[in-house]
Amino acid sequence: MHYRSRQTLQHTLALHLRRLKYGQPRPKVFCVGFQKTGTTSIQYALSKLGYRVGGVFPVNDLQRREQMFKRAIELLPQFDAFGDNPWCLYYRELDEAVPGSKFILTTRDPETWYASACKHFGTTYSLLHEWIYGEPVPVGNKSLYIDRLLRHNRKPVFISPTGRRTF
Repeated sequence: MHYRSRQTLQHTLALHLRRLKYGQPRPKVFCVGFQKTGTTSIQYALSKLGYRVGGVFPVNDLQRREQMFKRAIELLPQFDAFGDNPWCLYYRELDEAVPGSKFILTTRDPETWYASACKHFGTTYSLLHEWIYGEPVPVGNKSLYIDRLLRHNRKPVFISPTGRRTF
């Protein structure tokens, strides 16, 4: 599904009504948990609050991982909130690029997270997962996937160049 296909006429009208009720959302919000940690629920809640939410976007046409960040930056003006992959990979860079932004780290028990990832993604090849985990499919790569999840969730609190703590 193309990342713009979510914005149907009904969604657009609902968004405008929510904005009338709640006002223009600011600042930008990034959900930086890995997929299957509740990111869709966070995106749904932010949408209900009037945020224009961007999620996963296509990367299979990209040749290098570095191109993914460029595409992410190009999407920033189109949305108020972002979640899922690849946003979780770039929280430090996004903190610098979008001063005043907020970050939400969603987490989940590693065993249930891995089971959910296997059920959802199975053995379907994913270039994005290869870039994140080192292997394109979760099935058969339990320790690798769980280790990467834990390393992401354990990242220390950092102070941004603006002096703001994001985690």
